[in-house]
Amino acid sequence: MREHENILRKQKYFEKLLSSDGQWSVLDRYLGQYQLFARQVWMDVPLYDLTTLGIGLMYLMAPIELEPLNVFFEMELPSLAELDLGIYIKFEPFDFSIEFPDFTNILDFLEFNFNWIWYYDFLYNAYWKAYWGIGMYDFSLYDPSPFRDYLRSSIYKLRQTRSADISFTAQATILQDSTGAPQPQDDVLASRLTLMRQGQAEAFVLGLSPLGAGRLSKGDGVRATIPVYDAEGNIVEIEFKRLEELQFGLFLGITPLGFGCLMPDDNVYNMEDPKRMPNIMRYINKKVKTILQQFALTPLAWFNSVSWRETADYHACERVTQYDSLQAIRQAVESIVESKLPEGERNPVKTRQYQNALLQYISWRAKRHKWGFRAFESLPEEDYDRVWLDTWEQQGLNRGVLTYLLEALRPCLSSLREQKYELGRRVRQVRERLSKMLM
Repeated sequence: MREHENILRKQKYFEKLLSSDGQWSVLDRYLGQYQLFARQVWMDVPLYDLTTLGIGLMYLMAPIELEPLNVFFEMELPSLAELDLGIYIKFEPFDFSIEFPDFTNILDFLEFNFNWIWYYDFLYNAYWKAYWGIGMYDFSLYDPSPFRDYLRSSIYKLRQTRSADISFTAQATILQDSTGAPQPQDDVLASRLTLMRQGQAEAFVLGLSPLGAGRLSKGDGVRATIPVYDAEGNIVEIEFKRLEELQFGLFLGITPLGFGCLMPDDNVYNMEDPKRMPNIMRYINKKVKTILQQFALTPLAWFNSVSWRETADYHACERVTQYDSLQAIRQAVESIVESKLPEGERNPVKTRQYQNALLQYISWRAKRHKWGFRAFESLPEEDYDRVWLDTWEQQGLNRGVLTYLLEALRPCLSSLREQKYELGRRVRQVRERLSKMLM
């Protein structure tokens, strides 16, 4: 019975995505969503990148360190040899050193992008990171890897995946306890993101609000007035003049004390030529336009490593074999969990939850697409266990049963993680090596 189900699953996967008909169907559906996609990119990329920058600079993190700000890939067309092997499109990380060299050093970035009077004051109030050989003893914030990875990456992924405030705050509190991050970090992100979101939707903010997305706000013609939720959940009205006030400004009752600046009347961003945009805006503009220009080619990535010879029969398709092997790992974990689950916890809903919990334990530290998960990778094993146990205990599972199931899987955990990671990238690596041999 199980073998028959596995065969049907492989056939469905192949027919829906990797067969010739499946590929055309995916392309047709994807290309029909361009208008929706373009609007979402213009709404989300500036919002998240500018929010990330505003918070990251409080800890004097260079833009190159901040995710999702630095998640940017450029596409490259394949050679004939690569095309014959099913490599339809290639991705290369954006090289910041060529066009935006100041992004790699925090002091260069501040000097190049901001008014010097403001950033001197900003440096005085910022939370200096204790870089070895640079930071001053007892005047810097010592941040172990989990703390740094949480602040520069994982907290933003958490906000994206847990859109409900209660869920986000609960999970953020668990991670803050384990990484050593300052306790108000979830409030800092939530309040800053609220300010930026409201500014984008309730006013027209140049550099943040796409044309047609923002509305004309109340105000005196110089300062805009927008409604925002304060720390108590009440709707209050705030006034602002420029985008940087939403990024860095202190709003009493909204931003936690110590995580906002008193803003000057003059421009904070350094613009020698008023007609030109600041460097960070130029980067975000380039990033958005590149994503949109690559839109039509993006679906080709889903068909990578499937040559034209493999599109006729799933038996000949290596991607199907890869998919089946990954599903076999999932089924093995689910079977172990089901067989070890105590009788009092056995019902379809609870069984599925415990299975998901163990699969998550494995996958959080075996991601090929790394952004957002680095804090979990850098946590010591015991802290990682505690984060995982606290997360699922909050969702109603028994901590003792979770610990028992984890210990039952412990002997093979590292092997399962390694297999999952290697299987996920094996086909692509083999095809790339073959193409280099043929070139």
